[in-house]
Amino acid sequence: YPVEESIKQKETKLKISNIKTFEKTNYPLTLVAAPGKIIAFDLAYNADLFDVEMIRQILRHLGKIIEQFVAKSSSKLNDINFLSDAEFNRVVVDWNKTGKDIPAKKLIHEWFEDVAGRKKEKTAVIFEGKSYTYEELNKNANKLARYLAKKGIKRESKIGICLDKSFEMIYSILAVLKIGATFVPLDPAYPKDRLKYIINDSEITVLITDSGLPLMLKEEYIDELLLDKEYELIKEEDGRNINISLFPQNMAYIIYTSGSTGMPKGVMLQHSSLVNFINNAISDFGITEHSKVLQFASFSFDAAISEIFMGLLAGAELVIAKRETTMSVEAITNFINENKITHATLPPSLLSLIDENKIDGKKTIISVGDACPWDLALRWSKKHIFFNGYGPTETTVGAVWDIIDVEDFDCSITAPIGKPIGNVKVYLLDGQMNIVPIGVEGEIYISGFGVGRGYLNRPALTAEKFVPDPFGNVEGSRLYKTGDKAKYLRKGNIEFTGRVDFQVKIRGYRIELGEIEAAINQFGNVKTSAVTAVKDS
Repeated sequence: YPVEESIKQKETKLKISNIKTFEKTNYPLTLVAAPGKIIAFDLAYNADLFDVEMIRQILRHLGKIIEQFVAKSSSKLNDINFLSDAEFNRVVVDWNKTGKDIPAKKLIHEWFEDVAGRKKEKTAVIFEGKSYTYEELNKNANKLARYLAKKGIKRESKIGICLDKSFEMIYSILAVLKIGATFVPLDPAYPKDRLKYIINDSEITVLITDSGLPLMLKEEYIDELLLDKEYELIKEEDGRNINISLFPQNMAYIIYTSGSTGMPKGVMLQHSSLVNFINNAISDFGITEHSKVLQFASFSFDAAISEIFMGLLAGAELVIAKRETTMSVEAITNFINENKITHATLPPSLLSLIDENKIDGKKTIISVGDACPWDLALRWSKKHIFFNGYGPTETTVGAVWDIIDVEDFDCSITAPIGKPIGNVKVYLLDGQMNIVPIGVEGEIYISGFGVGRGYLNRPALTAEKFVPDPFGNVEGSRLYKTGDKAKYLRKGNIEFTGRVDFQVKIRGYRIELGEIEAAINQFGNVKTSAVTAVKDS
């Protein structure tokens, strides 16, 4: 009701008293206001859903709203800031104090060359029972890089890599980076039409592949490099490192994700973002030269890029599991044990099927790709070092993570996804981009070193999803609007709660239901369609 002028001049005060639990209430929260000289509010709440501290927070916010309406009766509710200065600073400033030194080697391949130069005879890659040293890996990459350079590859030229998991796949990635180009991962197991779309959309100039892959992907403008057939020519090249002028802001790779309009979209990621991510991963996950890192994920999934580089740049052994092994619970369990894997990145859907007691020793397990149920996190954290993490492709593999300690949290549905990693900031915002309070759902926005350049050939979509950062103090800084919902827990951890749209994740893969609908709607006898994901019970 209208606030009279006489009331506006008076000081408003909020007094909280007599908090008690109602034994019975029909609703989670019931607010009753009794008007008079002093407006009295009675707030009844369900004690199974709210504790006293949360109720106090709600009442403090209610008081802030009343104060601002009294001060200006024409205020709109959307414009009201009901967080106290202390609350705002805790969420925006204190929980985002993530500054961290980054390696002197600010390019991925330079970092690798430094490691390879110091650990020449150490095993770098193990695949199908065969070991390859850091010197072998670096020399193979250098020779292929020089061979590619003769084809006139320019800085940030797009080079497709369509190879099965192998030693060749690893040194091909490094070769592309060494000549300043950008690699586009293409999993040969993907549908041919999807691969052809990515090849055309990314405008790759060279496709590194193998004659044993009957893909029929070649376009007229593409130079197809068959590693097996051209190996004799490649091995004649100089195996020394190449010096090329490149900047941390140059692109390292483009990875394609599901698209809501029916077409996959290419995300452009730069060296600086990947260097920052790998630096955090190596230190936080405790990867050393004595570690054995599992390469599990599909090459077209950014978890594979994480596995490859956090293994190699730590001077560890990268152990590649072939595709057939990753498809069997028994096979991957045996593979981890037989190869004495120390670090494995696995999706919750697979972790739920593996018996953690059958994994020998104490491993570091990183759960990513989908919401991790709390009971699953508890299971694995009792015997192993268990991290739960989160991060869209657009923010370079991962943006938040934390080790799960059974004593630390009181979640009942999903495990917390953690806190922002070094040089990354996370904000939970409402529909008007206001900070939400602790315990209240908001959309996840991410800023800092991890934020990618944007979507390839999609300026409108880039502008929609990569927005100016109102909280940053660096000119031109941007927030990535994730479309994911979450809430702050009391100690600063973040709990994932769902999506704001219809995107789903299945076995760690991001899937836009609109993409499937668009494919179905291409059939002439289909007028319209609706796709939903149903969990198999």
